[in-house]
Amino acid sequence: MKFGIASLLVYAVISCGGVLSEQYKVYTQFTRHSGDPISEYEKRFTGVRQILPQKGAVGFLSDVPAPFLKGDDGRAGTLYLTQYVLSPVVVYDNAQYPLVVGNFHSSPHPSPELLKILRLRPIANFGNGVVLFKREGME
Repeated sequence: MKFGIASLLVYAVISCGGVLSEQYKVYTQFTRHSGDPISEYEKRFTGVRQILPQKGAVGFLSDVPAPFLKGDDGRAGTLYLTQYVLSPVVVYDNAQYPLVVGNFHSSPHPSPELLKILRLRPIANFGNGVVLFKREGME
């Protein structure tokens, strides 16, 4: 009985150690080539954080997912990362708010036609794909 429990514990430790070792290898390989992607993502939003109110809600507009996100289309991940870096401000996945944060990874940014349809006017362009828009007709 004791031998069985000891064997099970040794197996569990070896299994967990193998998984942790593999995850560490993936992490170090990823960060060695590209740095910490979350911190880099966060740095892009420094300017807009200074302009946004300290609490409240904003809309969200994006063209593509963050380049380092995998899975479906990554759009939800991009939204969640933006929410993370702008908290406690709540970020909603639509452009129906007085202020809308634009997060763009490709060029050109939204066409003037789309901005006209959404009634958005850029009020701050941070030059790194992050743009703050004001929705016309909402105060």
